[in-house]
Amino acid sequence: MKIRIGYIFSIIVLLNSSILADSISTSFESFNFTNSKKKDIGNRYNIALNHKEGKFLWQIYYSKTLTDTFKPPLPDDLEVDKLYLKGSYNYDKFNSIYFGYATINDNLMKIVDGGNIYNIGYRYKNIKFTQYFSNYSKYNVYQSDLNYKSKYRFDSFDLGLNMVMRYIHISDKDTNAFSKNAQTNYLNSSIHLHLIYPDYFIGAGVVIGKRAFAIMKDGFRVQHHAMEFDKTYQFGIGKKWDNIDTKLMYVHQEATELPIMNRNVELDNVIFELKYHF
Repeated sequence: MKIRIGYIFSIIVLLNSSILADSISTSFESFNFTNSKKKDIGNRYNIALNHKEGKFLWQIYYSKTLTDTFKPPLPDDLEVDKLYLKGSYNYDKFNSIYFGYATINDNLMKIVDGGNIYNIGYRYKNIKFTQYFSNYSKYNVYQSDLNYKSKYRFDSFDLGLNMVMRYIHISDKDTNAFSKNAQTNYLNSSIHLHLIYPDYFIGAGVVIGKRAFAIMKDGFRVQHHAMEFDKTYQFGIGKKWDNIDTKLMYVHQEATELPIMNRNVELDNVIFELKYHF
C-alpha cells in the first residue's frame, strides 16, 4: 500500500505543480492478447511531465495497467502501477549524462512486485550508451543499450532515424520457475524512422531479435513479466496544432509465455497520445 500511496501522492504533486512544467502528456492504450493462457484484454493509462531548468531536464512518468485475466490459472485480474523518474544534464551540445529510476507495483506477480530499476547513461553527439540494472527478489537483469539518433533535413520535410543495439543478461534466472525458461543472454536491435512534414508526423519501427525482461522506450517501458518477445512492428501518425501534439500508434508483438512455454502469443496494442506544451 505504501507504494500505491506514493504513486498517488506523486501524481497529485505533479498536477498541482504542472504550471512549472514545460510540457504534459497523457496517453491511453488498449491491447488485446491472442493465444495467451493468462491474459485477455486490457487498458493502460499514462501521464508524464517534463520540466527544463537551465541545463537540467527532469521527467516523471506514471503508468497504470488494468488487464482482464483467465481465472484460473490466475486468481484475479491484473493491476500494475509503474513510476519512472529521469534526469539529464546537457553539458554542451555534444555531451549529456542521464540517470533514472523506476519501480513496480504488481498485484499478482509477487516475484517482480516492488522491483527497482536503475539506469545511467552518457551521450556524445548522436551516440548514447545507457546501462540498466533491474533488481527483482529472485533474479536481476542487466541491460546495455547503444543508441544512434539523427535527423536529416530536406527542403520540405525532416527524416529522423533512431537505432538501438540492446544486450540483456539475466542473472540467477534458474533459481525460480518464473524466469527459468528465459535465455541467459539476449541480443536484439530496434530501428525507427520518422517523417515530419511540416506539422504532420508518420513513423514506423521494428525490433529484430528476441528479448525478455527488457527496458524499452528510452527507459520509460519495463517489460517485467516472464514473456519472451520475438517480432515487434509498429506504425504511427500524428499532427501538431499550435502547442498541442497528437499521435495515434499501432504496435504488434509476438511472444512466448515463458513459465508454461506457451508459444505463438500475439499482442496488438493501439495507443492515443496527447501532449500539451506550456
